[in-house]
Amino acid sequence: MLLYAAAFAAADALERNAGSRAALPAYRTLATSATEPERTRAILAGLRCARAAEDVDALDAFVTLWPTAQGGHFDDLRGLVLALFAAPSGPGKPFAHRLAQAEATRTKRALAGYLYGRVAEAVRPDTARAIYEEARTRATAEGDERVYAASTARLLPFLTPDEGETAAALAKSIDVALVDDAGKLAIAAALIGAKSRFSRASGFTLLQELLRDARPRAGGAAASAVASRALVLAAKAADRLVATATPLEIERLRALFAETPDERLRGTLVGRLEGALQARSGATLASDNGPASRDPGYLTAFLAARDAYAGTPPSYAPNPVTTATLTALADLQAKRTAACEFALDRLARALAGPDPLGGATNAVSSLLLLTLGHEHEGVRTAAQRVALRFAALGSSPKCGFLLLAKAVFVPLSPAGSAVDGAALAEATRLALLETAHRRAEPHAAEMLFERSLSRGWALAETDPEAALSALRRARSLAE
Repeated sequence: MLLYAAAFAAADALERNAGSRAALPAYRTLATSATEPERTRAILAGLRCARAAEDVDALDAFVTLWPTAQGGHFDDLRGLVLALFAAPSGPGKPFAHRLAQAEATRTKRALAGYLYGRVAEAVRPDTARAIYEEARTRATAEGDERVYAASTARLLPFLTPDEGETAAALAKSIDVALVDDAGKLAIAAALIGAKSRFSRASGFTLLQELLRDARPRAGGAAASAVASRALVLAAKAADRLVATATPLEIERLRALFAETPDERLRGTLVGRLEGALQARSGATLASDNGPASRDPGYLTAFLAARDAYAGTPPSYAPNPVTTATLTALADLQAKRTAACEFALDRLARALAGPDPLGGATNAVSSLLLLTLGHEHEGVRTAAQRVALRFAALGSSPKCGFLLLAKAVFVPLSPAGSAVDGAALAEATRLALLETAHRRAEPHAAEMLFERSLSRGWALAETDPEAALSALRRARSLAE
């Protein structure tokens, strides 16, 4: 009616000339008595004025009226919802939630449902999953691919860990080009949690693309936040998956970490990944080729050594013992005997330092199990020097010192006595046996007795003093 149109024009003029608070009574009268379209226009204008005037009672009244509004007006309403939500203080967020809920119920449009979900994430996160699921259903019916993609991406973090495969399947259904950075992070997280190695690899690739895209915007806080979240996702996944990661996944992780903007952090992440891979290689080698196959906990030991190998910025300081151990394991697996011997020599020197082991006790013992009986004499000799210092430190490895003593290879002449050059091996075995005995390891006393007795008789003609010392040790063990 012309009357209501004129009344609305008068209220609008009052707002422009006297301010939002002065116009509120006029808009409230029109919102409760006018016919359409002025009634809905008055509700929108009243919402705008009530927010600007920070009038909570008026805001409550106009929000309550919104479910009865007629027509579209989504863009205007979305602006109001976002303005209320962004208010640094006061009841803005609850009102934004109520208004978004009213719009989603009023229009039943997918886009309104998505807006409602975004607000609910902050105000009522327990309801967000159901809201996004309904928005997805509406988007499918409306053929709105963009809202479908956005709603599905926002839904993914609300799925439970038991729904990992469902999350991965939903992530694959999303056109990544239609979602923002937060949506891409959610998609990547869902893919990384999948059982399929191809899905996980595609998740790592998506994170790599996010990091690469963030570089041109590196000065912005938003880009920095995206890069940080992408790296956290990747680092956690690498820690979780590295024991079983396929070559494809390893390649993607290396490429991803290479995109890290911060040089120090890049060095840490790359070092941690490579240390873990060396640890895995060493554990596999131990399991396949030595007594370590008896102990399923060896991979855990190697991964513990990995943790000592790489810290977090800015305290990145590799443990020299762990570094040398993991290097020796890698060289051993690659059959680089000269390099392995050199790494073992470095390890022996590192063990002479103060408090050298840190978290590397089990890693060092695993390396010794593989090298004390190695076919290459230089590797064996270097390992024996490591073992002597290791035994003197006395930090008990998981496998025990007795198992290490059994791993020592002592070459014998055809007559059965130790040949020249075997003195170091024999001394190493005895040192390990003595340490095992001090730590009361089962059967250590019996083995040390037998070894001392046989050593005493073998040295009777060539070194009477050493023979007498060995026999006295055997007698003390028998008493």
